[in-house]
Amino acid sequence: MTQRFATLPAPAFNAAIVCDHALRAFKSILGRYAWWQQVLFSALGASLLMLAAGWVGAVLLTTYSGWGEGVVVDKASAVTTPGVFVRYDAWYYLQIARDGYRADGNERAFFPLYPLAVRGLSQLANISLLWSGFLFSLSCFVGSALLLYRWTEAEHGARVARLATLIFCLFPMSFFHMAFYAEPLLLLTTAAFFYFAQRGQFTAAGVAICLAGATRGAAFLLAIPYVVEFLSRRDFGKRQWLGFLTGGLIAPLGFWAYYQYRGFHVEGGWGTHYDWPWLVLRDGLNAAFFGLNIDPDWFSRALVWQDLTYAVGALLIGLWAMRKMRWSPALFLLGATLFMWTLHGPDGYAFWSMPRRVAVLLPLYPALALVLIRAPRWMRMGALVLSALLLGLLATWFASGRWVA
Repeated sequence: MTQRFATLPAPAFNAAIVCDHALRAFKSILGRYAWWQQVLFSALGASLLMLAAGWVGAVLLTTYSGWGEGVVVDKASAVTTPGVFVRYDAWYYLQIARDGYRADGNERAFFPLYPLAVRGLSQLANISLLWSGFLFSLSCFVGSALLLYRWTEAEHGARVARLATLIFCLFPMSFFHMAFYAEPLLLLTTAAFFYFAQRGQFTAAGVAICLAGATRGAAFLLAIPYVVEFLSRRDFGKRQWLGFLTGGLIAPLGFWAYYQYRGFHVEGGWGTHYDWPWLVLRDGLNAAFFGLNIDPDWFSRALVWQDLTYAVGALLIGLWAMRKMRWSPALFLLGATLFMWTLHGPDGYAFWSMPRRVAVLLPLYPALALVLIRAPRWMRMGALVLSALLLGLLATWFASGRWVA
């Protein structure tokens, strides 16, 4: 008797199912730990990913294609752990940390709090400026993630907070949050501001704005959520008024003190100027679609498309946040984005450095989490994986001394 065997088809690969199972396993592992342990796991895991990608860029990529123009330290230091993201503008912060400001140096356009903190840690711990900058930036990155989680949890619950923290840690521009740049400290002070303002602690929130103002000039935009948060609480007792007015007096001191000290048009130059947002958009579209006023190579075209994508994406998310988030963070996100739309980059690079500027807008991350939380699990996992891949790719490119944003 002939025995017949049925031929079963090979199981098809289903990316959605794989992503769903991976996300479930990841959440199961994280669920065993306290919230702060989950945040530390996410932040330090992302840090290792960025350092590994940076090593690939600084060691392997440069072996085949050479160094880019953005390397500002000697090649031996550029491939070390603390030096892998010391590129481009990091030179100015190194200059300030090492020698202070020169009477006519371009470093006067960079605010002092980050380099002074790096210098203080270097002297206190008796370590090099590069190691001090690396440890300080890493601490700011982790601290920002912790505060982001607590702030978002109070606003939207633990589920959204976990996703917002993951998006923050794996955002394609997050390697700037570990670099020898002021961005890590600006993020930390911004996160501290939202954390304290949400709790009605306006004196502490004003101190956070003051520190942010000594870090980057764009900190003045925090005045928007400061006022809106106070008004939205509708608690106008004497104690609240005293805290609000005290914080309001403290808030501008960081920016004011530096401006009076240096007397310089801060964060200007480099071919940038202010213009109407629709004119900036027009030039950005012309560069992206027709290559007007940019270099005729693939990198320039890719760069302007990246900048345009972040500019339009941030605007759309800001408008969406006005419907789904409280007014104070939503107005900050939308207002800061619109302000960035008025800053025209050099030549046809209208939205110059827009990705890096967008990445420090802290409400962006809970806003993105609120968008993704409605999507299927496999889509959320796919978005996080794609973001992590872009983060690794861009960190590799930047570490090799090439421009990203």
